[in-house]
Amino acid sequence: MSQFQLSEPAERDLKRIAEYLCEHSLSTARKFRRKFIGRFELLAKFPLQNAVDPRLDGITRMALVKPYQIFYVPMDDGVEILRVIHSARDLQADLGND
Repeated sequence: MSQFQLSEPAERDLKRIAEYLCEHSLSTARKFRRKFIGRFELLAKFPLQNAVDPRLDGITRMALVKPYQIFYVPMDDGVEILRVIHSARDLQADLGND
């Protein structure tokens, strides 16, 4: 059974996103939670559906839940979600601050 696991930085990212969204709209926060979980489950089933992100290390892939970028690596039994970063943020700076 394919599954996803969240890295500690990804868990922190999701917590920050939820906190920010809850300040503005609880329903929007819930909507994004459902979108993220749905995308993570889909990635676990089809981990190779997205290309390797050329900005990174040659193995990390990127998927979108607009406006967020999900960085992940395929594993034998699914995927590991490495980070979830807003697309307007400085990717290199954020990835350097795990």
